[in-house]
Amino acid sequence: MDQLKKLFPSATLSKLKTDNKGYVNIPRTDGTWLVIEEKDLTDREKLLVEHLELLENQVEPDSPWYRFLVKNQGSAPNPLKLIQFLHIKVIRHSEQNDLEAEWLDIFSQLLPNLRSHIKLSQRDFLFILDQELHFDSEAILMEILAILEFDFGMKIAALIGQIWPLSLVNSWAKAYQLENELFQHLLEQPGFVGLNRFSLALLSTSLDITADLLQMLVALIAEHDEIEETIRAMWQEQAVITKTAQNLFIHRNTLQHRLDRFQEQTGLSLKRMDDLTICYLALLRQTR
Repeated sequence: MDQLKKLFPSATLSKLKTDNKGYVNIPRTDGTWLVIEEKDLTDREKLLVEHLELLENQVEPDSPWYRFLVKNQGSAPNPLKLIQFLHIKVIRHSEQNDLEAEWLDIFSQLLPNLRSHIKLSQRDFLFILDQELHFDSEAILMEILAILEFDFGMKIAALIGQIWPLSLVNSWAKAYQLENELFQHLLEQPGFVGLNRFSLALLSTSLDITADLLQMLVALIAEHDEIEETIRAMWQEQAVITKTAQNLFIHRNTLQHRLDRFQEQTGLSLKRMDDLTICYLALLRQTR
């Protein structure tokens, strides 16, 4: 978005498509619209916008998940105990358009916790993962991306989001939209492809959405007994298990069990510095 604002200073973001004459609407994958005055566009750019509108009209998502997450309408269909969003952008694809069903089938076969997917546009997809059994999606996704590049000649950018519990279901749509905005920011970086993790992505940006996502992490941490003091102790001891256990006056195995349980429920490993850092930053924001 920052780059677009430089190119089109008068451009604005709108939740609704404008019908005002003299303006063009460019759809974004988070359900918002980029509104630009026609007078700021060259004839060539106007032609490109018309082409994008034609492509957008070919994709008309109409699923309960789309209405709930993207349009903020209705309630979560078949709520999951633990949900995770996988954001996908096809950077380069085969000229054979009929291969889409095949590569989507690869996701279905290799991700047993895939519950649904939404085609947001010709190149943008959202996958909804069920993480009740804490499936290590990251390792499998790396394998899937390698298969797609080798067998299909595709380049894909992906962001694997945070795991959100059913207790925060009223915030799922907000979580999706914030994660998607984070993903869109990553896509604006030159040469961004491959898989990126939530914590690393969040640490790499200073966007306003960082504060909102950290606040959601505070709510997530608050649901787990003794985790706040564990995060602070782990940070103080730089994630050294033995020293942290001594700091907390508990047995090393007790701490390990606590960390494993937290990772199963949230996907956050406090033994990994990026996850620990993002949790600690969330707690710092809580105390301000």
